[in-house]
Amino acid sequence: MFADRLADVVETRARRPELVAEAAARRPRAPSFLSLDGTLVLIAADHPARGTLRAGRLMTAMADRSSLLERLCVALARPGVDGVLGSADVLEDLLLLGALDGKVVIGSMNRGGLADTVFEIDDRFTGYDAVSIARTGFDGGKMLLRIDPDDAATAVTLEACAHAVSGLAARRLIAMIEPFISHRVDGRVRNDLSPEAMMRAIAVASGLGTTSAYTWLKVPVVPDMERVMAASTLPALLLGGEVPDDPESAYAGWRKALRLPNVKGLVAGRSLLYPADDDVAAAVDTAVGLLLSGGLLLAGQPDAETGRGELQHHLAGRHQGRDLGRAQLFQLGQDGGVGVGALPARLAQHDRVGPHLLPRLAQEAPGAEPVHRSQQPVQQGARPGDRGHLVVLGGDPGSEHRVDGLVIGFPAGQ
Repeated sequence: MFADRLADVVETRARRPELVAEAAARRPRAPSFLSLDGTLVLIAADHPARGTLRAGRLMTAMADRSSLLERLCVALARPGVDGVLGSADVLEDLLLLGALDGKVVIGSMNRGGLADTVFEIDDRFTGYDAVSIARTGFDGGKMLLRIDPDDAATAVTLEACAHAVSGLAARRLIAMIEPFISHRVDGRVRNDLSPEAMMRAIAVASGLGTTSAYTWLKVPVVPDMERVMAASTLPALLLGGEVPDDPESAYAGWRKALRLPNVKGLVAGRSLLYPADDDVAAAVDTAVGLLLSGGLLLAGQPDAETGRGELQHHLAGRHQGRDLGRAQLFQLGQDGGVGVGALPARLAQHDRVGPHLLPRLAQEAPGAEPVHRSQQPVQQGARPGDRGHLVVLGGDPGSEHRVDGLVIGFPAGQ
């Protein structure tokens, strides 16, 4: 029971606080910052430290720490989720829960600009610093940079962010900057999400520090993203933002932006942890699924650009070699030939399986539908110029192979 695990965390904090550092020291780190596919999916959980507790229509949703931690554990356990971004209190809870093993971890650095305060733009570094991030064995630090042309406190925040970028880079740690041009409207700070404002914010953020070698950007999806992301060569993650009233619209925006060359993944918090239907696992699986094929569509999802609802039968070629368990890999060549090869034997997990397929994998035994014989010849071995894959989840003892609800074919546009 999660309640029992949380009770252990509370007792550990009260009786043996030194175990937090011990848990950090023995934590297995992620083998690399990016996944094998060159992508990154992070769950954000640093909102409460800035006094932001609202999620969707629930004004204090993130104030319930037990619920937040349980949702984070569910999200971090989903296939394709690489790690988490959070403040020290949240990350240490997750450490004690064992939820950070093998994960990318980003510590939140400046939380001093509390939401809806007169000093919000004076966003002081009240969280992690480069020294503590390195000591804890985390992978980088995140900073919020809001540039208000009418607020002199912007200069202090700019300077602090520059020092943080330099300090992280000196330790070969990632500096993740979330930049905005901001203005006060009726006394409240509002971010300007126009393309021109985001290009200016990105340009300023990219130039902070003594080197940009380890700098990443965390940016919202705004109109004209191709032009916006052309403002820098730095790698970027798309931020999830508030819980959307229309999740499909948000997914469509992510899907389109994920096709841009320097957009490497997603960092989302409330939109995935508190979805409208309260199904965290499904929301996370859908978001992860957008990264399959570099933002191209999974089964039955309509394309926001074309408005068509037809299937985009596609498993990306870059997923060749993914461990799909006890399976065989059929490689679909340009000339229609099919090569056959074996993948390593291993208990099949739902690794990188699109969310639309997960229910069938969970509810139906493999072997429900036969694979009809292709009119093209089947040839042994991979062929030059292969462009697509058909994965068969196991073969029966005979000569026939079967698949269970698998979507196959070539990428759109080929």
